[in-house]
Amino acid sequence: MWHRLPADDPGYHQLPMPIGSSKLKPWHLVTAGLALLAAGILVFLIGSPKPWNLSKDEISWLTFHVGTYSWWAAAINLIPVLVLALTAKCWATPTREARATSWFSCAPSPRWFWPVVVLALTITGIQGLIRINQSLWDDEDSTVRHLIHGELRKQEDGSLKWKTPKWRDTFFYYRIPNNHHLQAVLSRISHDTWKALVKPGGLRLSEPVMRIPVLGAALLSILFLALLLRRLGFARAAVAAALLLAIHPWHVRYAIELRGYMFSMALWPLLLLLMLEAVERRRWTWW
Repeated sequence: MWHRLPADDPGYHQLPMPIGSSKLKPWHLVTAGLALLAAGILVFLIGSPKPWNLSKDEISWLTFHVGTYSWWAAAINLIPVLVLALTAKCWATPTREARATSWFSCAPSPRWFWPVVVLALTITGIQGLIRINQSLWDDEDSTVRHLIHGELRKQEDGSLKWKTPKWRDTFFYYRIPNNHHLQAVLSRISHDTWKALVKPGGLRLSEPVMRIPVLGAALLSILFLALLLRRLGFARAAVAAALLLAIHPWHVRYAIELRGYMFSMALWPLLLLLMLEAVERRRWTWW
């Protein structure tokens, strides 16, 4: 049950006004922000060197690739930014139920909210399970060797000896700046549990088992973002964001890679949700 302040509470009259009560609507602010972002991208595209004018013979390899891909990335991203700005009134307008509540009060979910969110979660889960068996690439391989599973190391006499990483290394190793700590710890717990139950023998490892925590974080990132936007009264934006994340190439890629990006994407909307609860309920436990 949601906590409501009584009318005689000293903080009652300090609560924000109901959504939509001001002439300045939420979608006005969203449109203005996106318009500023689009203007910044345009300034960058006009003012920076064009990729077709760059020459590998005249500039360094790094400058050439950063300049080329930054320009094209900005040009491509300009399109969805403009589309979002032009359609902000549709998805950044509070639902009818939310208009009667304050900014920090949770409005009832529309009937279509959970079906669409579940659809986005299903899309992410299916895509992740299809790719979860893929072999390890460079950064993942380094994480597995140094932090999770171990590696064969050559001794002074030329022999090979298996080196299992210590848990201290899993938590704190950073001699090579490649340790995404939360992901490494959870992936190792998952993999060690699998070894204890299955007893594969030898030096066998399981890429899917190590990737299960990452895929779980990817699913939570979609769920928490949708819940945050719904909590603010923007149910349409919530389902749109959930679907966009489910099909976004970068989210699809990192949904199963042994990196910490999905944990960051899951935790920041969760932290904002908890902050909103702390503001409305005024209890230190939410902090």
